[in-house]
Amino acid sequence: AASDVRAVNALTGLVGVCSTVVTAPGIAVLHACGVEVFQLPAGGALLGLLALNAGLALVFNVCLLLTVACLSPLTAALGCTLTIPLASLVDWAWHGQPPRPADLAGAVLIVAGFLLLLAAQPRLAGPRTAGASAARCAPDA
Repeated sequence: AASDVRAVNALTGLVGVCSTVVTAPGIAVLHACGVEVFQLPAGGALLGLLALNAGLALVFNVCLLLTVACLSPLTAALGCTLTIPLASLVDWAWHGQPPRPADLAGAVLIVAGFLLLLAAQPRLAGPRTAGASAARCAPDA
């Protein structure tokens, strides 16, 4: 079990390394082509934003791993798609950019699909797997 935890942590770390290795050249190319201008935040905001990003990434990764362990990888993957409607809500709240009708329709379909998955999850997993999952994630009495 301990080796499984180490393997999951190593793979999660490799996702970050691969993202950095793949993204950095892409940012440089987009900057050189004039498609997207790259500039660091002004003043002391850089360290605060890096700390915020690190904290949010930590919370996301912990929640993702707990979701995979307690529910299933499928539920975790589809749960991640809920960030799409959430991004539309954040754009509306922070930038005053209301969602377009297509955004709203997509959000309804994403949320409906996720709710259908949650409703079907016990039938898909079967009693043995669902019970084992619940036992793994139940708080100690």
